[in-house]
Amino acid sequence: MLSLLESGSLVPTLVLWRIIYENYIISRYLLDNTDDMSERFNDHWLITENRIRKGGNEAIASKIASLIEKYGPRYQDNYGWAGSKKNEKGRFNSFAAIHNQMKSKEFFEMYSFTSDIIHSSSYSVNRSIFSDGRYGNTDMIGTFFDDFRLPIEWTLQVMEKFVGIILEYFYFEDPYEKKSLCQIIEVLSLSIIAESGRK
Repeated sequence: MLSLLESGSLVPTLVLWRIIYENYIISRYLLDNTDDMSERFNDHWLITENRIRKGGNEAIASKIASLIEKYGPRYQDNYGWAGSKKNEKGRFNSFAAIHNQMKSKEFFEMYSFTSDIIHSSSYSVNRSIFSDGRYGNTDMIGTFFDDFRLPIEWTLQVMEKFVGIILEYFYFEDPYEKKSLCQIIEVLSLSIIAESGRK
């Protein structure tokens, strides 16, 4: 991401940030649920692979049939893993539904901005071709040289959250040590953000 920013390429940076953020939300959702949900998630990749291949693989088709029998017919949906066979009403059919469930409002404005820039619309096309605003033309080549603070700050903030959930769920040592590690990460993030604002 830093390499992309240094070459002035904003849009690919925002695409990567969006992927990181979506991975963070899905990770939180899985960690907040039972191991059964993680099993459903891990098994679901076959559904996507079969869609990419457009079928035709008997071994995969057989495995998918077993998964549908195990998890229910809605398991074939894009987010079919995010529910249960017993409670079809409790399932989610989009990332937005999972995002709302997690009540993650901290990055909502940033995520909305990436949607507006990345997806084709009158706004994104005009920004890409004609605009010469604060951030320059946000096209795939880009002219984003004035201020690196915005995307770097966003990236550090979401990566800090990722480190936080890793420490929260998988680090079982001294609580004081865990808190100290989180504080060190926060200070490092703030110093990098401050440095990027001077460039």
